[in-house]
Amino acid sequence: ESAAATRQLIVISDRARVDHPVIQDYDVFREMLARLNTRCATLNLGTRACINVAAEDVTAGTEVLMKNQPSSVYATLMNYSEKGSPETRVRFYVDGQLLSQQACPLATGQRRTIAFPVTLDEGIHQLVVGLDKDSYEFDDQVKRFVRVEGTLRVLLVASNQDQQNEGFESDTAFIDRALAAGTAAPFRLDVKKVRENALNPGALKTCDVAIFCGLTKLSTPLLDELAGFVRRGGGLILALGPWISATEFNSTFGAFLPVLLDAPYQPVFNVERFTTIQPLNIPALMLREFETDDNGEISRARIYNYFCVKRQIAAPLMKANPSTTTLLQLATSDPLLIMHPFGKGRVFLWTSTIGGAWNSFPVCQAYLPFLYRLANLAGSFRDLPRNLKPGDPIIAELRPTDGKTYLTTPDAKLIESSVTSNGPRRFIRIEGLTAPGEYDLQNEKGQTLALFSMAMPLKESDLRMLDEREIPLYCASLGMSLAADVEGLRKALWRPGDGTEWAGWLLMTLVGLFALDAMLTKWWFS
Repeated sequence: ESAAATRQLIVISDRARVDHPVIQDYDVFREMLARLNTRCATLNLGTRACINVAAEDVTAGTEVLMKNQPSSVYATLMNYSEKGSPETRVRFYVDGQLLSQQACPLATGQRRTIAFPVTLDEGIHQLVVGLDKDSYEFDDQVKRFVRVEGTLRVLLVASNQDQQNEGFESDTAFIDRALAAGTAAPFRLDVKKVRENALNPGALKTCDVAIFCGLTKLSTPLLDELAGFVRRGGGLILALGPWISATEFNSTFGAFLPVLLDAPYQPVFNVERFTTIQPLNIPALMLREFETDDNGEISRARIYNYFCVKRQIAAPLMKANPSTTTLLQLATSDPLLIMHPFGKGRVFLWTSTIGGAWNSFPVCQAYLPFLYRLANLAGSFRDLPRNLKPGDPIIAELRPTDGKTYLTTPDAKLIESSVTSNGPRRFIRIEGLTAPGEYDLQNEKGQTLALFSMAMPLKESDLRMLDEREIPLYCASLGMSLAADVEGLRKALWRPGDGTEWAGWLLMTLVGLFALDAMLTKWWFS
């Protein structure tokens, strides 16, 4: 093509790093621009002086807590700026009331999680984390909802084999005493204890959490009912015992778990040999407080024996299902507590005894609070989710008396919801919602039935720019010239032989002629 046909492309960009994850992939565009005889230059927009700290999340680790149980709410903050933010303050609100605030200095690119202690009464509560206003105000606040239950229904099933043990070696005796203390606590555990031979399918219909201590065999009707119980959101905790046969256990519960039991750590028990719990980077936020000694040091518990898992089976399955998590690990790198999703609920495998037969954990200060936290976590999956991501459907179960329902969106729109029946139960499901903020499900009288929160995508929060090493790579990948200002753009796009730019001269000539005409007219009429 001739020089006159040359195209010019101006790229105005803030050069945010998040928009350019793989700069080398732009080579194909550079070749295309060259074939089109296009000159390209880029002008930077924005400054590295902007400060933006985002409130990424606020969570209690679960959407269901226990009434008056001291809990921790975790706020996650991230500095998406090119410079540090030494004066950032974070404020924590519950139901609109300021509960706590503290300074939270953040270096550039630093993510930090802060724990706020809280004790809540029964009902639905709104948790809010707010920050000082900065360059991007939309991510300075995040809202979530939690439901607080007054009672957690626990079914404790003891093995028939455990009747042979007494006192310290009786698993059921330890956990029974620990759970019984919950009946006198500010939060209530409604515990029903049955022996293995007295367990029937009906018992699973009236509990939130089932704890099986050393069971190896179940009838087919019981297994079917147990599978339905967990699929509907129930929590199943499987603890082992010295009498357990790994083969029998795998045959009975293998469908519930991604791992199979192998041989015990000590096939021949030796009281002088033991390992310990390594409470580091616990994935479940509800258990993270046990990383410190605030509730007693669980690392002091001696684990004398436990069942290993078959790694050649466990590893691929765990990798295929990233939701399967090792919550607690031993110093031997073997898992002590595994959490696995099963339908809507969760299955927890405790690879040692939950009493004192194989470990000293029950006599540690942390045993009681840990047991309550674990029961709370296991029983918190029955609720339909109320803290959502953009695009997630809003689902809620209705009471028979609710009638017509309407959903109020963050932008004050009113959506009438249609009802879907599943047997005697009635649900609403609304899809296609993406606006971040608070959604209020109401009945015809305007009474709130449920509250939902939809998080805001944080991609636009990242103000960090390409650095001095990446900018030349970015320009070279597109064959662009770098311009500091508009005059720099003119120079970057001009080539010898392009000729003279006449537009400015013509405009000045036109203005001069108008001025001359006005002067001559004035002279003539004077």
